[in-house]
Parts: sequence; C-alpha cells; structure tokens
Amino acid sequence: MGRKLTGPEKAAVLLMTLGEEVAAKVLANLDDREIQNIGNYMSALGDIDRSDMDSINKDFYDMVESGTGGLGIAGMDFLKTALMQALDPAKATEILNNITTPGEEMGGGLETVRLLDPKLISTF
Repeated sequence: MGRKLTGPEKAAVLLMTLGEEVAAKVLANLDDREIQNIGNYMSALGDIDRSDMDSINKDFYDMVESGTGGLGIAGMDFLKTALMQALDPAKATEILNNITTPGEEMGGGLETVRLLDPKLISTF
C-alpha cells in the first residue's frame, strides 16, 4: 500500500482478515452510517499485502493489550474475563495458556483477535 492508513481503513482491513463470519458479528454491532463508512473503505482497498495486514493486526493487538482505545482495561484481562464467563473454566484456561503474541509460532495474533468481542473490534 505504501501510505499510512486511517482508523476506518485499518478497521476495514482487520475485518477482512478476520473472515466473513467474524466480520458479520462485528458489523451487526455498528449503526448504518458506520457500516456504510467501513464498507466504502473495504471496496476501495484493493490488494492488501501480508506485511500491511500483519502491521494492522499488530497495531490492534497492541491497542487491546495496552488498554488504549477507550477500553480502560488491558487486553489479556478482558480476554480472561470474557473467556471465563463464556466457557467452562478448564477450557478457558486451556485457551489462555495457548495464546501468544503476534509473530510467535503458534496461536495468538489473528487467532486471538477472533476470540474478542465483536463490539471491541468495531471500536478499532
């Protein structure tokens, strides 16, 4: 791409990398104007290279992990609480033990993002 992307452009790329099912859940939490805005960016993006996708995913992960972006909580704390509420504690613990940071060999990165609340992703 070669240029700095805006927040809505990054959100469009992030949604596209998450796949249709997760993107649909996120879009369901947006109002019509927000959907139109992100949809416009999605249709205008063209080809996105792997390094740009990785950079955007890392930016999002860093934002969640640091608690920036208006969340007021650290990403792993949020994820732990959400998983413990949603799953059997043993299963939640197993998933949490397998989560790594982006760039590590197994788990983490995009797989971690797939586990997050769609509303959280929509504020990226």
